[in-house]
Amino acid sequence: TDQENDNIQFLVLREYTPDQRRDIIRWALHEEQNIGLVIIDGIRDLIHDINSPSESLDIINELMRWSSYYELHIHTVLHLNKGDDNTRGHIGTELNNKAETILQISKNNENGKISEVRAMHIRDFTPFAFEIGEDSLPHLVKEHQFKKNKMDRLTSYTDMTEQQHRTALESTFAESAEYGYQSLLDALKKGYESIGYSRGRNT
Repeated sequence: TDQENDNIQFLVLREYTPDQRRDIIRWALHEEQNIGLVIIDGIRDLIHDINSPSESLDIINELMRWSSYYELHIHTVLHLNKGDDNTRGHIGTELNNKAETILQISKNNENGKISEVRAMHIRDFTPFAFEIGEDSLPHLVKEHQFKKNKMDRLTSYTDMTEQQHRTALESTFAESAEYGYQSLLDALKKGYESIGYSRGRNT
């Protein structure tokens, strides 16, 4: 904490345009041969319009090209919409489609000094919380109690584990081994609601 680390290169690109920032990143990756991790604090700052499909696709393709050609991991930061907790703009949609892992960091409602880290798209992830200490460094908050939020609810049957499906189906067929068509639909809806997945007939 009292000296610069030779393994970290920190570039401040605040005063540059989005195009210049991308050029600088390209140059840095080309010049330095041993980079294994790139953290872009604000992917939105590399494009002009976060709702432009063509610009969003262009920067996503560039990220994929960098990660493949230089064999490195890229970590980006993007703010969420205030109203619905979805990632912002078309760039958010494209990132959701291509990202290996998506984590959400949010302030605790009762204590604004505590930040909670949850998984949006990853399996077998244990949520954790941290706070910034007097030394200006993050410290793990042990035994933090999480309240369920929107991200804890099951939103897609493809995200469920086999055990979750089995639990829902066991609940579905607990009362009967056979159903007629409409009765089966109603029983399935009820069974999946028992594990927190509430959806309509079409799903």
